Amino acid sequence: MAVGTDVVGVTSREPSTAGVGRQQQGAHPDRMPPQRFRFVSAAALPAAGLAMTFAAIDWMMSLSPAWSSSVYGGYYFAGGMVSALALLAVLARRAQTGRAAWAPTPEHFHALGRLTLAFVLFWAYLWYAQFFVIWIADIPREATWYAVRLRGGWGVVAAVVLACGFALPVFALLFRAAKRSAVTMAVVGVWLLAVHYVDVYWLLVPEAGRWSLADLLWNAGALAFVGGSTTALAIWRQPTVPQAAVGDPFLEWSLRYEAH
Repeated sequence: MAVGTDVVGVTSREPSTAGVGRQQQGAHPDRMPPQRFRFVSAAALPAAGLAMTFAAIDWMMSLSPAWSSSVYGGYYFAGGMVSALALLAVLARRAQTGRAAWAPTPEHFHALGRLTLAFVLFWAYLWYAQFFVIWIADIPREATWYAVRLRGGWGVVAAVVLACGFALPVFALLFRAAKRSAVTMAVVGVWLLAVHYVDVYWLLVPEAGRWSLADLLWNAGALAFVGGSTTALAIWRQPTVPQAAVGDPFLEWSLRYEAH
């Protein structure tokens, strides 16, 4: 496949003396060597991991000051990765049905499905590991955290999260045909996004000790604000950012990617 600026409808421009960011990668491939991206990506991984861990501890686990878990940050990271891959599957399906000259192939969806399956299993493993260690130790200040979340209506929510966030997606993604289907991956993506929200809700809300219709409305409003503002920003930025880095030396290889 010939790769050029016509892939995404972006016209090349002459290099300028201005600072070059990711947005200019396609226009100035000679000024954005791949080695730089590899270095920045590798160096930023520990920082990203620490940031997500501290965020999970400071924003979420601190709601239960008497309780702690050494895998809480990893659990938050796993759930975030599952939701990120789920959103990517939805956007990839949208790109396939859009007017772009390039669209994801079944090979791309197959790779995305395998990665999604891996992180769903990782998320489920951390859920089980945390529960098993705390429950078998039977330390009151630790077991109380689960006792609140596994009784009554919250116990039903926990069962729904496990069934819908682990059992059903794993069963669907075990099939090769499902992973290669854009429609199936998009449906699984929407499904996992919803489950991830319910999972975070289950982690945070029981600690308040109460629930009312007003709380539900506040939560829905917060979700609408965050989701709406993010979507609005993405729509605003979309016309100015190429859909693909047309100057990237690995773009042609990625377009004709084949799983082995």
